[in-house]
Amino acid sequence: MTGGQTMMQKLTTVGVLVAVLVVALGLAVAPYVRLFGLFEETATTEDLVATLDRRVDMQTKLFQKRAGGASVRPEDAFIAGETIGIAGANLQSRLAELVSRNGGKVKTLLVVPPTQGVKPNLVSVNIVANMTLEGLQGALYEIETSVPLLFVDNIAISVAERSRDRKAAAGAVRVDVTMLVSGYRAASPQS
Repeated sequence: MTGGQTMMQKLTTVGVLVAVLVVALGLAVAPYVRLFGLFEETATTEDLVATLDRRVDMQTKLFQKRAGGASVRPEDAFIAGETIGIAGANLQSRLAELVSRNGGKVKTLLVVPPTQGVKPNLVSVNIVANMTLEGLQGALYEIETSVPLLFVDNIAISVAERSRDRKAAAGAVRVDVTMLVSGYRAASPQS
């Protein structure tokens, strides 16, 4: 039995040593596995940054083209105005001008009061206008491609009543458009 116990002790000792080696090997390899995951995450982040850089370059070229080749300053991306009220009035004026330039008529323009504490520099205007589909296409193109950067957050389009009655005779169908257009004013030091 002594030989059997010795053999059993030897097997137990070898088993414990193998277990310790497996645990030590696992602990030694774990940082490399984590490091490999970080390398993959870094590569994904670098790809995202490269994509965003390409988008910024594309947008800058589009702004420069729109501005007749002139360089666009970063502050031009924001709606001018020292306060939300002034920036709202500037956005109202810009939208009225834009609708008029595209053959439309503004029915109402309303600056939407900012939500307290949420996006304090967000300026939003609700506009209701009557225009042709071609005019709407031109207005939306100008909103999307010009500076300051503006966003159409919501849009509803319906065929105007007068247009339904005279659709065959008039040729150009007019639509009533309700849009919520937003942009940001530059943060002032006091904000």
